[in-house]
Amino acid sequence: MCSSDLAGRVGFSRNSNGYLASRLRLTRFSGDAVSPQFTMNTDNDSTEEGWYLDDIRVYTCGDGPMPTSPPTVTGSATVGKVLAADPGAWSSADATTEVQWYAGSRPIAGATGSTYTVRSGDVGKRIKIEVTASADGQQVSTFSAATSRVVGG
Repeated sequence: MCSSDLAGRVGFSRNSNGYLASRLRLTRFSGDAVSPQFTMNTDNDSTEEGWYLDDIRVYTCGDGPMPTSPPTVTGSATVGKVLAADPGAWSSADATTEVQWYAGSRPIAGATGSTYTVRSGDVGKRIKIEVTASADGQQVSTFSAATSRVVGG
């Protein structure tokens, strides 16, 4: 007998046999502010582990720029070292890009260039970039993968 408050709800379980991608059409939320929430739950009817989420992207289909290769950060995540941003490639040849550096989940004030010198306040955090591309009157943003945790120099 299932003893969970989630009894009767549909969900994913079982081994994914590797990484998978899922897409959801969010058209019904067009023009609305949304706050997605992701949870992992189980009950006593299943011994399978839930699915972990990462690399979540929200995008718009249309004429605006779309990433064709992801942005990347290169360099050593060590205090005093310089990291370099590559904005990736975009579907619109005339797309202009802007970079914003992040330490953990927070933007780093004033860090908008193609390089970033790692600071002592970044220790223990992962560094990533958000790239915003503009073309044809539309803007699209995406994030790079994060570095390893910053260590002291």
